[in-house]
Amino acid sequence: MKLESGKPHPRRWGARVLAVGAALAAAIAVSLAAAAPAQAATPTCNGTGAYYRNGGDTATFVATYTANGSETWRCSMRYGLGTTGKFSYAVLQLQDSLNLCYGKVIGGRIGADGEFGTQTKNALVKVQRALGITADGVYGPQTAAAMQHWSWSYTPYGLYYVCLRLP
Repeated sequence: MKLESGKPHPRRWGARVLAVGAALAAAIAVSLAAAAPAQAATPTCNGTGAYYRNGGDTATFVATYTANGSETWRCSMRYGLGTTGKFSYAVLQLQDSLNLCYGKVIGGRIGADGEFGTQTKNALVKVQRALGITADGVYGPQTAAAMQHWSWSYTPYGLYYVCLRLP
């Protein structure tokens, strides 16, 4: 069988396609494997906590993940958490901060029912846009660090409600 000059042999062309396809599949597998640990490393918020400053005179309340005696605010929540009759204190904490600190941004109050439904997601998207961060409706470490959370501050004149970022 004689080949025309400059055209690949049909069998070699097939081998090239297979090689390129295998390389592409390997690259996709590596990128998916690299992305999975980052997502898995951010646990779902399962409670609430207070972070103190000013010698304990100010407490900032935030959703947290607690396990094995350790607590972190670097957790995530998304649409559907606490739904279908399941109440989540972490979601309620987020809803309180959205209502108390961002009422003007979200256009009023949302229902504080402990369920991450459409109202909570839409309000969170509005706050994320106002803060100039990724507006995906997912509460994660980036959102937690950027947004203000409702707080109590003890002063010589009494106890005051304020909105503060995490310390």
